[in-house]
Amino acid sequence: MTYLYYKPVNIGDKIKSVRLKKKMSVIDLSKQVSVSEASIYKIESGTIKNPGISIVSEIAAALGISVDELIK
Repeated sequence: MTYLYYKPVNIGDKIKSVRLKKKMSVIDLSKQVSVSEASIYKIESGTIKNPGISIVSEIAAALGISVDELIK
């Protein structure tokens, strides 16, 4: 029997991936949302594991994607 192991992707990983694909810095993103640069770094690193839906919604809008794309 073969077991497949995978590392779950958290919301912070997804935010960082999309941000980098759009060539946005953390500073750029923080200017578009009501979240500090430090908080964005913490979300992306996983220190803040479950940011509130209002924060996720603002970040998704600033990145030009839906909330569903971030949480799936």
